[in-house]
Amino acid sequence: MKSFPDEPLLTEWTRIEGRDFEHFFQKYWSPVRRFVARRLPSVEESEEVTQELFYAFLERDFLGRADARKGSFRKFLFHAARQFLIDRYRAASAQKRGAGRVVPLEAVGDAESGEDLGEESFDQEWYASLFNQARRRLKEHYYGRGRPECYRAFRLFCFGKSGSEVTWSQKDIAEELDLTLAQVKNFVHRGKAVFAKEIRLSISEYVTREEDVEAELRDLTQFLGSHRVLDFSASSIHAKTEDPEEDC
Repeated sequence: MKSFPDEPLLTEWTRIEGRDFEHFFQKYWSPVRRFVARRLPSVEESEEVTQELFYAFLERDFLGRADARKGSFRKFLFHAARQFLIDRYRAASAQKRGAGRVVPLEAVGDAESGEDLGEESFDQEWYASLFNQARRRLKEHYYGRGRPECYRAFRLFCFGKSGSEVTWSQKDIAEELDLTLAQVKNFVHRGKAVFAKEIRLSISEYVTREEDVEAELRDLTQFLGSHRVLDFSASSIHAKTEDPEEDC
């Protein structure tokens, strides 16, 4: 099995244009639900509202409105989710006032609730899912080669142990995994290169043009520069990555 194709065999836009709603639901439910949950008082309500949002996508054929020529699917999905929450708030407010007026989902306007419906919070959930996907692929890559220590060294240095945000020093990793310090440095360096390649690959699945991939990478590096997401420099994500066939 080839882990790193030059181009995705089936891009996100191919699935979107083909109305692959099952794939859309499975891949984007988690970041959208977490974005919605930031604005609602209970998990149950966030689940309900997310279901309503995805149903609206299906019922009103929002996937058919997405246009690859306009750039990132991330931005399209954010604006659709944001507008849905605004319209839902307005409809609920109107009903409370006894007006009974429901604002159409397609309407354009600003939030009146005072809630933060900004793109930054949506991006935070999106990038978290992007990193998780890249980590899963990286783990499969190294475990498939019979080199789990490469992944473990990278994970401890960049993410720490599961359930902890505390990252490890290379010296501590060497002692934990019974490796030399030189091996740990190499594994971390190579792991970052492969991880960055996976990030680029994941982005190329939901944008179609190279200039849009670069634009997404710029957005990501800007986000990394202002948030402590992981021990990863913006330049290491944006830089051209090494051939993964040469790693570890």
